[in-house]
Amino acid sequence: MWTTERCSGYSPVRCEVCLPLRRKILDVARLFHRLDRDVQRFEDRSGVRCVAGCFRCCLKADIRCSVLECLPLAHFLLQTGAWPLVLHDIEARERHGDGRCVLLSETPSEGEAGCCRAYAWRPLICRLFGRSVAVNRRGEAVPFACASIKQTWSEAFTRSRGGAPVMRRYTLQLFAVDPATVLASLPINDALSEAIEGLLLYNRYRRLRLGR
Repeated sequence: MWTTERCSGYSPVRCEVCLPLRRKILDVARLFHRLDRDVQRFEDRSGVRCVAGCFRCCLKADIRCSVLECLPLAHFLLQTGAWPLVLHDIEARERHGDGRCVLLSETPSEGEAGCCRAYAWRPLICRLFGRSVAVNRRGEAVPFACASIKQTWSEAFTRSRGGAPVMRRYTLQLFAVDPATVLASLPINDALSEAIEGLLLYNRYRRLRLGR
Protein backbone atom coordinates (compact mmCIF):
# COMPACT_ATOMS: atom_id res chain seq x y z
CA MET A 1 0.00 0.00 0.00
CA TRP A 2 1.28 3.44 -0.92
CA THR A 3 2.37 5.73 1.91
CA THR A 4 4.47 8.88 1.93
CA GLU A 5 7.24 7.06 3.79
CA ARG A 6 7.51 4.39 1.09
CA CYS A 7 8.21 7.06 -1.53
CA SER A 8 11.58 8.00 -0.02
CA GLY A 9 13.53 5.62 -2.26
CA TYR A 10 12.11 7.00 -5.48
CA SER A 11 13.34 10.00 -7.41
CA PRO A 12 10.88 12.68 -8.47
CA VAL A 13 10.33 13.15 -12.20
CA ARG A 14 11.11 16.58 -13.56
CA CYS A 15 7.68 16.92 -15.08
CA GLU A 16 8.06 19.38 -17.93
CA VAL A 17 4.83 19.82 -19.85
CA CYS A 18 3.94 21.77 -22.96
CA LEU A 19 2.00 25.01 -22.59
CA PRO A 20 -1.44 23.57 -23.55
CA LEU A 21 -1.06 20.70 -21.07
CA ARG A 22 0.25 23.04 -18.38
CA ARG A 23 -2.79 25.24 -18.93
CA LYS A 24 -5.11 22.26 -18.50
CA ILE A 25 -3.47 21.30 -15.22
CA LEU A 26 -3.63 24.89 -13.95
CA ASP A 27 -7.22 25.38 -15.13
CA VAL A 28 -8.35 22.24 -13.31
CA ALA A 29 -6.42 23.22 -10.16
CA ARG A 30 -8.04 26.67 -10.24
CA LEU A 31 -11.46 25.07 -10.63
CA PHE A 32 -10.74 22.94 -7.56
CA HIS A 33 -9.74 26.07 -5.64
CA ARG A 34 -12.97 27.88 -6.57
CA LEU A 35 -15.07 24.88 -5.60
CA ASP A 36 -13.25 24.46 -2.27
CA ARG A 37 -13.90 28.12 -1.51
CA ASP A 38 -17.59 27.82 -2.39
CA VAL A 39 -17.91 24.60 -0.38
CA GLN A 40 -16.34 26.27 2.65
CA ARG A 41 -18.81 29.14 2.43
CA PHE A 42 -21.71 26.69 2.16
CA GLU A 43 -20.48 24.64 5.12
CA ASP A 44 -19.96 27.74 7.26
CA ARG A 45 -23.44 29.01 6.42
CA SER A 46 -25.36 25.73 6.67
CA GLY A 47 -23.36 23.66 9.15
CA VAL A 48 -23.39 20.69 6.75
CA ARG A 49 -20.47 18.33 7.41
CA CYS A 50 -19.54 14.77 6.63
CA VAL A 51 -20.12 12.41 9.54
CA ALA A 52 -16.91 12.40 11.60
CA GLY A 53 -14.66 9.44 10.78
CA CYS A 54 -16.90 8.19 7.97
CA PHE A 55 -15.40 7.19 4.64
CA ARG A 56 -18.06 4.80 3.35
CA CYS A 57 -18.36 6.67 0.06
CA CYS A 58 -14.64 6.02 -0.55
CA LEU A 59 -15.23 2.28 -0.18
CA LYS A 60 -17.41 2.15 -3.28
CA ALA A 61 -15.82 0.15 -6.07
CA ASP A 62 -17.65 1.96 -8.87
CA ILE A 63 -16.40 5.56 -8.47
CA ARG A 64 -15.80 7.02 -11.91
CA CYS A 65 -14.11 10.21 -13.09
CA SER A 66 -12.25 11.65 -16.06
CA VAL A 67 -8.54 11.61 -16.79
CA LEU A 68 -8.66 15.42 -16.89
CA GLU A 69 -9.64 15.80 -13.24
CA CYS A 70 -6.76 13.48 -12.28
CA LEU A 71 -4.09 15.55 -14.05
CA PRO A 72 -3.18 17.80 -11.08
CA LEU A 73 -2.88 14.70 -8.89
CA ALA A 74 -0.77 12.87 -11.48
CA HIS A 75 1.51 15.89 -11.80
CA PHE A 76 1.90 15.98 -8.00
CA LEU A 77 2.74 12.26 -7.87
CA LEU A 78 5.41 12.63 -10.55
CA GLN A 79 6.96 15.58 -8.75
CA THR A 80 7.07 13.78 -5.41
CA GLY A 81 8.28 10.45 -6.80
CA ALA A 82 5.21 8.58 -5.53
CA TRP A 83 3.96 7.50 -8.96
CA PRO A 84 5.68 4.05 -9.18
CA LEU A 85 4.09 2.91 -5.94
CA VAL A 86 0.70 4.24 -6.96
CA LEU A 87 0.82 2.39 -10.29
CA HIS A 88 2.04 -0.75 -8.50
CA ASP A 89 -0.85 -0.58 -6.04
CA ILE A 90 -3.36 -0.03 -8.85
CA GLU A 91 -2.07 -3.13 -10.64
CA ALA A 92 -2.22 -5.13 -7.40
CA ARG A 93 -5.82 -4.07 -6.81
CA GLU A 94 -6.73 -5.07 -10.37
CA ARG A 95 -5.23 -8.54 -9.88
CA HIS A 96 -7.32 -9.03 -6.74
CA GLY A 97 -10.48 -7.57 -8.25
CA ASP A 98 -10.42 -4.64 -5.83
CA GLY A 99 -11.92 -1.59 -7.52
CA ARG A 100 -11.62 0.75 -4.55
CA CYS A 101 -9.67 3.98 -4.99
CA VAL A 102 -5.92 3.51 -4.63
CA LEU A 103 -5.72 6.68 -2.53
CA LEU A 104 -7.95 5.24 0.18
CA SER A 105 -6.31 4.69 3.56
CA GLU A 106 -8.54 2.87 6.02
CA THR A 107 -6.08 3.64 8.84
CA PRO A 108 -5.24 7.33 8.44
CA SER A 109 -1.92 8.41 9.91
CA GLU A 110 -0.99 11.71 11.47
CA GLY A 111 -1.04 14.56 8.99
CA GLU A 112 -3.47 12.93 6.57
CA ALA A 113 -6.80 14.60 5.92
CA GLY A 114 -9.59 12.11 6.34
CA CYS A 115 -8.72 8.77 4.79
CA CYS A 116 -7.36 10.05 1.48
CA ARG A 117 -3.61 10.02 0.97
CA ALA A 118 -3.83 12.90 -1.52
CA TYR A 119 -6.82 14.81 -0.19
CA ALA A 120 -5.72 18.19 -1.55
CA TRP A 121 -5.41 16.72 -5.07
CA ARG A 122 -8.52 14.51 -5.13
CA PRO A 123 -10.68 14.55 -8.30
CA LEU A 124 -13.72 16.74 -8.83
CA ILE A 125 -16.24 13.98 -8.11
CA CYS A 126 -14.77 13.54 -4.61
CA ARG A 127 -14.99 17.27 -3.94
CA LEU A 128 -18.62 17.51 -5.02
CA PHE A 129 -20.02 14.48 -3.22
CA GLY A 130 -21.67 15.41 0.06
CA ARG A 131 -21.16 19.12 -0.54
CA SER A 132 -23.30 20.01 -3.55
CA VAL A 133 -26.72 19.65 -5.09
CA ALA A 134 -27.81 18.11 -8.37
CA VAL A 135 -30.77 19.37 -10.39
CA ASN A 136 -33.28 16.68 -11.35
CA ARG A 137 -35.54 16.60 -14.40
CA ARG A 138 -38.19 18.63 -12.61
CA GLY A 139 -35.68 21.40 -11.95
CA GLU A 140 -35.48 20.56 -8.26
CA ALA A 141 -32.17 20.78 -6.40
CA VAL A 142 -31.46 17.59 -4.47
CA PRO A 143 -28.40 16.87 -2.29
CA PHE A 144 -25.64 14.98 -4.10
CA ALA A 145 -24.74 13.06 -0.98
CA CYS A 146 -24.93 9.77 0.87
CA ALA A 147 -27.90 8.65 2.96
CA SER A 148 -26.13 9.59 6.21
CA ILE A 149 -25.65 13.21 5.17
CA LYS A 150 -29.19 13.45 3.77
CA GLN A 151 -30.62 12.13 7.03
CA THR A 152 -28.37 14.13 9.35
CA TRP A 153 -28.36 17.42 7.45
CA SER A 154 -31.61 17.32 5.44
CA GLU A 155 -33.01 20.42 7.15
CA ALA A 156 -29.74 22.34 6.77
CA PHE A 157 -29.61 21.45 3.06
CA THR A 158 -33.20 22.63 2.66
CA ARG A 159 -32.50 25.94 4.40
CA SER A 160 -29.27 26.60 2.50
CA ARG A 161 -30.03 24.94 -0.82
CA GLY A 162 -29.89 28.27 -2.61
CA GLY A 163 -26.27 28.64 -1.49
CA ALA A 164 -25.15 25.06 -2.04
CA PRO A 165 -22.68 24.50 -4.89
CA VAL A 166 -24.54 23.18 -7.94
CA MET A 167 -22.82 20.11 -9.33
CA ARG A 168 -23.61 20.90 -12.98
CA ARG A 169 -21.90 24.31 -12.85
CA TYR A 170 -18.57 22.77 -11.95
CA THR A 171 -18.81 19.83 -14.33
CA LEU A 172 -19.51 22.33 -17.13
CA GLN A 173 -16.45 24.34 -16.14
CA LEU A 174 -14.39 21.14 -16.29
CA PHE A 175 -15.97 20.37 -19.66
CA ALA A 176 -14.83 23.76 -20.95
CA VAL A 177 -11.19 22.89 -20.18
CA ASP A 178 -11.20 19.81 -22.42
CA PRO A 179 -14.58 18.46 -23.63
CA ALA A 180 -13.23 15.25 -25.18
CA THR A 181 -11.38 14.15 -22.06
CA VAL A 182 -14.27 14.90 -19.70
CA LEU A 183 -16.73 12.82 -21.73
CA ALA A 184 -14.58 9.71 -21.22
CA SER A 185 -15.57 8.58 -17.72
CA LEU A 186 -13.42 5.76 -16.29
CA PRO A 187 -13.10 3.89 -13.00
CA ILE A 188 -11.10 6.20 -10.74
CA ASN A 189 -7.98 3.99 -10.65
CA ASP A 190 -7.97 3.68 -14.45
CA ALA A 191 -8.36 7.44 -14.85
CA LEU A 192 -5.46 8.12 -12.49
CA SER A 193 -3.29 5.48 -14.15
CA GLU A 194 -3.93 7.00 -17.59
CA ALA A 195 -3.15 10.50 -16.29
CA ILE A 196 0.18 9.34 -14.80
CA GLU A 197 1.16 7.33 -17.86
CA GLY A 198 0.19 10.19 -20.16
CA LEU A 199 2.47 12.63 -18.35
CA LEU A 200 5.29 10.07 -18.27
CA LEU A 201 4.92 9.42 -21.99
CA TYR A 202 5.03 13.13 -22.78
CA ASN A 203 8.17 13.60 -20.68
CA ARG A 204 9.92 10.68 -22.41
CA TYR A 205 8.97 12.05 -25.83
CA ARG A 206 10.21 15.52 -24.88
CA ARG A 207 13.57 14.16 -23.68
CA LEU A 208 14.00 12.23 -26.93
CA ARG A 209 13.31 15.35 -28.98
CA LEU A 210 15.82 17.34 -26.96
CA GLY A 211 18.40 14.52 -27.06
CA ARG A 212 18.52 14.09 -23.28
